[in-house]
Amino acid sequence: MKKRLSLQKNREFFAFLSDIRKIIHKARYAAFTAVNIEMLKSYFEVGKKIVEEEQRGKQRARYGENLLEILSNELSKEFGRGFDASNLRRMRRFYLTYKKWETVSPKLTWSHYCELIKIKEGAKSYKIQAILTN
Repeated sequence: MKKRLSLQKNREFFAFLSDIRKIIHKARYAAFTAVNIEMLKSYFEVGKKIVEEEQRGKQRARYGENLLEILSNELSKEFGRGFDASNLRRMRRFYLTYKKWETVSPKLTWSHYCELIKIKEGAKSYKIQAILTN
């Protein structure tokens, strides 16, 4: 009789443990999704600000081609890694590629978008080369 009780208690415990695990996994996924969406939004907005600043024309000549390097130095001091000039260029391309936030899928991460941007950039240069050679 005691073995049946302990077996039943084990089943109850493992069901209980399973429920707890599901709660934790669900919370972690929700947290990851929320952080991912906010990071994508911020990179999109940073890219937009960079493009707007670059399009100001004559005023941009003050710091010329060094805009991204200067910006990178300042942001890296305050926020650490992730704001080097090459990543800022990716943010700019991210904005230029998608232009409307509504076209960005929160199911994809920044790493996914970095790869997609490479493909789109490569496709554009391939089309230009094809036009020039024909």
